Amino acid sequence: MKTVLKLLSLSLITLASANALAGKDKLDSTYTSVADGCVIYDSAAMHKDAEIDYLTQECPGLGGYQLLISGGDLRYPLVLKYRGKEIDLTRIPSFHDVAASKVEWLFKRTADFKVEYKALIHRMSYDRYDNDKGDVVSGFQALIVTKLAQENSCAVAVVKLQKDMNLKAREIAEKADQMPCLDLETTDY
Repeated sequence: MKTVLKLLSLSLITLASANALAGKDKLDSTYTSVADGCVIYDSAAMHKDAEIDYLTQECPGLGGYQLLISGGDLRYPLVLKYRGKEIDLTRIPSFHDVAASKVEWLFKRTADFKVEYKALIHRMSYDRYDNDKGDVVSGFQALIVTKLAQENSCAVAVVKLQKDMNLKAREIAEKADQMPCLDLETTDY
């Protein structure tokens, strides 16, 4: 029986290696909700006569990562936490919000079948000031691609609203671990 198990294990490792060599080492993905199953810790709705809107809620995360939506005054970014360290993923100055009910986690399985989370993709909606119009324009969207590297996780790309933006974000996510972190102070949304 031990010999059969060893042969089976060796076969699976060989198959995994063959798939990697054949270019089938693409990341898999799964999703968690940022709409359902979230726990609200504090919000303006919980207080009588709150001066502005605000919210802090935690949503389901994976691989030891926590997802928070925390903000106020119509600015609600997604924040990532790993072992207590908060990781900002955007610094959009204008009004903004998480624009989808789910976030995408990209991962790979190691040779010993453990899951390693490599990237996160989430959608943001935001407003921009239009100099030509002299007014704020709503309806912009972008996908934020984040490299998952535990405490060193960071946003690596902003994919603005365009044809095939989901595909482009996934292509970037495939190589996110090799990309430098964005400078959130100078990022153009």
